[in-house]
Amino acid sequence: MFPSDPVEDIEQFSKNIDIAQVKCIKGYQAKEYDELSLEKADILHVKTQTSDGWVEGIRLSDGERGWFPKIHVKEITSRNVNWWAV
Repeated sequence: MFPSDPVEDIEQFSKNIDIAQVKCIKGYQAKEYDELSLEKADILHVKTQTSDGWVEGIRLSDGERGWFPKIHVKEITSRNVNWWAV
């Protein structure tokens, strides 16, 4: 279910400037195998969002991918944010 090379997946996303980035504003502990634990200040690329409040994303610091509740993150709206500067 997960890509064999998460770093390659991040590089592919970085080529598309319209991909949303989010910052974790409240930590989250994964409860299921496909969820992603978050720490405050984690930066993630958003891959998918559901109507029931879940987001699938890739954490930029280590390439880990999984689902987490949308209420734990805030969209980064500044066009000046560069993922490689994190």
